[in-house]
Amino acid sequence: MADIFRNASLTPSKPEAVARYIQRRWPDSGATAENITLVASYRFDDPAGEVGTEVHIAHDAGGRTLQVPLTYRGAPQPGMEGTGLDGEGGAELLTLEHSELGTRWVYDGLTDRVFVSALVEAISSGSGGARYIDADTGEEFTSGRAEVRGTGTSSAVAIPESLPAPMPAETSATLHLGEATLVFNSVLDTDFPAADSGSSTDSAASTPGLLLGSWPGQDAEVLLASIAD
Repeated sequence: MADIFRNASLTPSKPEAVARYIQRRWPDSGATAENITLVASYRFDDPAGEVGTEVHIAHDAGGRTLQVPLTYRGAPQPGMEGTGLDGEGGAELLTLEHSELGTRWVYDGLTDRVFVSALVEAISSGSGGARYIDADTGEEFTSGRAEVRGTGTSSAVAIPESLPAPMPAETSATLHLGEATLVFNSVLDTDFPAADSGSSTDSAASTPGLLLGSWPGQDAEVLLASIAD
């Protein structure tokens, strides 16, 4: 479960952090905190309880539905100073001040082993995202949370100690994890599965190796990520 301080103040704000990622990922996007809309988010649990993981689903000014994976750490992470998704900058996006947790170092989730391991585990085990718990009241809440679930895999996927650099394309990013390939959909197809593809949501649900999700205003499940051998 994810303890969330719903009344905390963050400087810079979450929209600014998401915009920074989009600017890095698509340098010509013109993304700013003012012209993107945060729609929903989902998280995974870190077994060690040290790293916050959060994937934001956002609309940009061009009408795309984007996935932005972030991790939040309480200290700089050695070994994550390398190349980010833009092929130039490091994995660290920015630091922010959290009114309850202090300084947080924000990273591109696809370069963070904690996030990648949690994403692969959700897909492989057929599990879902973390529950959202109000840190002040201890009560679970669902507002703004995307519901995600994996469809399982027939074999475990080993995560290397040193992650390979993600390989970005216009609408996705790929990580080669030994024998397995992880594809993270950066631009979401909200019409998945396509009406004329001959597929259906039911058949997608029975296809192994997928992470599917829905959120308020998006009742039909969307393909978020996939694993292939």
